Amino acid sequence: MPVTLIKKRRLLNLLGVEAEDQDLVEALSRTKVEAEVIDQETLEVEVTPDRLDLLISEGLARELKGILGLEKGYPKYNVYDTDITLTVYENVKRIRPFIAVAVVKGYYVDQDALEELILFQEKLHMTLGRDRRKVAIGFYDLDKLNSKKIVYRAEKPENIRYVPLGEAVEMSGKEVVEKTDKGRKYRHIIEGFGEYPLLHTDKGQVLSIPTILNSEDTKLEVGTKNLFIDVTGTDKYLVNKTLDIIVTTLAEIANEIGRITVKDVGTTYKTPLLSTTEFNVELDYIRSNVGLNISDDEIIELLERMRYNVERVGKGVIKVKAPPYRIDILHKVDVVEDVAIAYGYNELNPEPPKTFTIGKDLVKTKFVRKVREIMAGLGFQEILTFTLSSRNLVAELLETSLDRQVEILNPISPLYNTIRPTLILNILQFLKQNQHADHPIKVFEIGDTVEVVNGEVFGETKIAASILSYRVGFEDIQAQLYALLRTLGFSVSLEEENSPPKIFLKGRVAKVFVNGKHRGVIGELNPEYLLEKLGIEYPVAIFEINITNMWNEI
Repeated sequence: MPVTLIKKRRLLNLLGVEAEDQDLVEALSRTKVEAEVIDQETLEVEVTPDRLDLLISEGLARELKGILGLEKGYPKYNVYDTDITLTVYENVKRIRPFIAVAVVKGYYVDQDALEELILFQEKLHMTLGRDRRKVAIGFYDLDKLNSKKIVYRAEKPENIRYVPLGEAVEMSGKEVVEKTDKGRKYRHIIEGFGEYPLLHTDKGQVLSIPTILNSEDTKLEVGTKNLFIDVTGTDKYLVNKTLDIIVTTLAEIANEIGRITVKDVGTTYKTPLLSTTEFNVELDYIRSNVGLNISDDEIIELLERMRYNVERVGKGVIKVKAPPYRIDILHKVDVVEDVAIAYGYNELNPEPPKTFTIGKDLVKTKFVRKVREIMAGLGFQEILTFTLSSRNLVAELLETSLDRQVEILNPISPLYNTIRPTLILNILQFLKQNQHADHPIKVFEIGDTVEVVNGEVFGETKIAASILSYRVGFEDIQAQLYALLRTLGFSVSLEEENSPPKIFLKGRVAKVFVNGKHRGVIGELNPEYLLEKLGIEYPVAIFEINITNMWNEI
C-alpha cells in the first residue's frame, strides 16, 4: 500500500485543533489510514489503494473533519470558468491521447506544502499512473505563464528546446531524455514514436514534455499562490479522475478551482469535470449489512460525516452523492462500508462463528497444484492477471462475439468491461509489456473464465501457456503441452483447425483433444497481426485448454 510522509503541524493547522501524537494517530486509525510518528515533525502514513486522496494533509484533514463531526456533507467548491484555453493537436493522439487541465487559485505554497505536494504527485504517479505509463501529472506556477493560450501537441525531439526542471542550461528534447535522471528513467514511455508530447504556450514558452520533465521556467516554489495543473495519459477516465482528486483536495486551502476550455480534435469541453457518483440505497440494506439496529437519521448523520450529500427519496430509501475525489464508490456496498467507518469499527460487537468445521483441500485444488508444479518443472513462470478484460479487444483479437461475453455494469474503465472468456488475451498483454526481457519468455496462467453459450452462462477453469522468443514454432509449444498432459496421465491428440481466429497463423494451429474430448487450441500466432494489433515484435506460440472437471478423470 502507498506510504507517504505528513507534516504534523500542517495537518493540525488544517484541522484547526491541537492534539497529542497518540490522539492524532488514534483519530487517523478511524479512517482507512495507518499512521506512525516518525519524529517530532513527521508522521508516516500508509493508505489503502482506494483512498489516494488521503496521501496529503489536505485530504486527511477533510476526512478527519467529517469523522470527528467538525464538518458534514458534500464539500463546497468555488468553481469558475477561466479565460484560459488548451488546444490539442491531432499528432499527439497516437502518443499520449488524453489531457485534462485546471487552475487552482489561492493555494499558498510554503516549504512544507511544497514537499507534501511533490510527494502527493509522485504517489499518484506510482499508483493511479502506473509509474507514469497511464497517467502523468504536471504542476506549474500559473503566474509565470506568458500566455493564456496553451498548446498540447507532438514535436520532433531535436526541435524542442527549454531549460528542464533542476537544470541550468537549455537542452533539446533528445538531450532531456538522455542527460537528466527523469529522462533516462521514463524515456521508454514516449520513445518509438519519432516525436515527443509537448505542452507550451502559443508564445513558445515550454511547460513540459509530459511524462518526462517540467521546465525550470514555470516551476513551483515557495511563495507560489496560483497553480496550473495538467494530467496526461492513455486512460481517459483515470486522467479526468486524477485531476478531480487533485483539485478537490487542494481546494481545502485554495479559494477557487478554475475550469479551462479544451479545444480537442473534433470537440470542445471544459476540465476539470468534477464528476460524481450517485445512486439510491435502501436503509434496511445498510442496517442488515453493517449489523446495527440504528435509526434512519443516524445513518444519514454518519454518511454526512463521510462527506456524502444525502437526500430522502422514498420510504426507507435515500439518494447518496459521493464527492468527486471518491473514485472507490462503485456500489451501494461501498456506502455500507463508509457507514461502518463513521460509526467506528471498534464500536462494533464481534460475534463468534455459529458453526465450527475442519477444512481440507478440494480435489480441484490438488489437481491445479499438481499442474502448477509440472509447468514450473518445464521452465514456465506463473503469472496472475485480471479476471476482467476489454470486450472490444476480445471480440477483435479472438473473434469472441459480444453476445458471448458477460458485460460488466458501470465498469471503472472500458479496458475492464467484461469477464474474460479466455486467458489468451491476458497472456498476450503480459508479453507485450515484457517482450524485451531475456528470451525465451515462458509463462502460464491458470484461472477462471466465463462465456455465454445459447443464453446460458458457463464458468470454466482454463490453463494457457506461451513461449515468446526470437525463434519459436508449433513444435516447441506442442512438446510442452504433451509433457504436461501425459505427466498428468491423459491421452492427447491434435486435429487441424480449419477456421482459426485471425490471430493464429493458418496451417500452424490445431484443436486439442484430451481423452478424446475437445478441450482447447494450440498454435503459432500470426506475427504481422501481433505487431499491428498488440505491438509484440517477436514470434509467439501458445496453447489454451479447458481443464474443468479433468480432476475427476484422473
